[in-house]
Formats: sequence, C-alpha cells, structure tokens
Amino acid sequence: MTFFIIPGFGQKTSDPVWQQIKKMVMKHHKNLVMVQPGWKRRTLTDWVEDLNAVRKQYPEPHYLLGFSYGAMTAFVSGIQLPAKAQVLCSLSPYFEEDLLHTRAWWSKIVGKKRMQDFTKYNFKKLAARSKAKTWLLIGEKESPEIFQRLKATKKIMPHWHVEVVSGAKHDISDQNYVVLLEKVLRNI
Repeated sequence: MTFFIIPGFGQKTSDPVWQQIKKMVMKHHKNLVMVQPGWKRRTLTDWVEDLNAVRKQYPEPHYLLGFSYGAMTAFVSGIQLPAKAQVLCSLSPYFEEDLLHTRAWWSKIVGKKRMQDFTKYNFKKLAARSKAKTWLLIGEKESPEIFQRLKATKKIMPHWHVEVVSGAKHDISDQNYVVLLEKVLRNI
C-alpha cells in the first residue's frame, strides 16, 4: 500500500502545511510518497503523466490526496491507474463542463494552454469510471465556482463522502481544514 500526496498549484511539498500533513498521514500509512508537480508552464495532462510515472514505481493499492489542482491531478490519475481511495481537497472547477462558468480574468491568469487542456477532461465521464472510495473536502468560504462543482459532483457521485470545512477558504493550511483532514485520514 502506498499513499501519494500532491500539493496545490504553486505549492511545494516542503511547505510547512504539507510537512504537517505528511506527519498526519505517516501516523496511519507508513509508505508515503510526496509528489512535487512541475507547475510552471505545464498542464493537467503533464501533471497526471508525471504522477502516473511515479505511481508505477510503487506497490498497490494506491491512496491519493490532493489539493486544488493537485486534487484534479489525483482524481484523473486515480482513474487512469485505479486507486483504492482518494481525498480530494478543494477540487478545482476546471473540468470541461465547468469552463463555461470560468471568469474571463481567471482564464487569462490560468493561460490559454491550460484552459485548452482542461477541455479534455469531462468530469461526468471521468466520474463514471471512478472506482475509488472518495472523500471530497471543501472550505465553507470557497468561490462560487467550487460550490457549483460540488453541486454537480453530488448529483453524479452521491456515494462520495462530502465534508465542508467550517470557516475555511481555499486554504489547506487553515487549522479547521487540517483538523478535518486528520479525521478523514484516520478513517481510510
């Protein structure tokens, strides 16, 4: 059994919050791999390919934990190379069907290459292939787009465990987020 952690966009596995989460995971799962995506000028397809290459080096079953773009990466990887369980924290709302609701200024920040790449990933079609036991954590004060993704997800995947992190924004370092995450990790 191997547990993989994928941080959010621009974050590093060496950041204090990820070191704290690493310690939490290690209490329950001894074989842990911290995966550092190359964020700069790369796409979801690149991040998933990189994660899959790492996952192929370790024994199954695989457990995945990702935040934001890291959650998208974990989710797609968990379908391409089936995972036993996944914890998707603040799953980013950039699947094909979400892009109609993406604000223009945000699309510009994300960049044309990434936005084009996101069109390859239809959440509904991907979710239909997902076999992993899944926990979806979302901050109570996330953006409206993330709540739209949550609403659509609950319709498609009603058996997923959904937890709302009290008072949290899009920030896995929020202490309420960390406390709830530790509770979830004990149950995997």
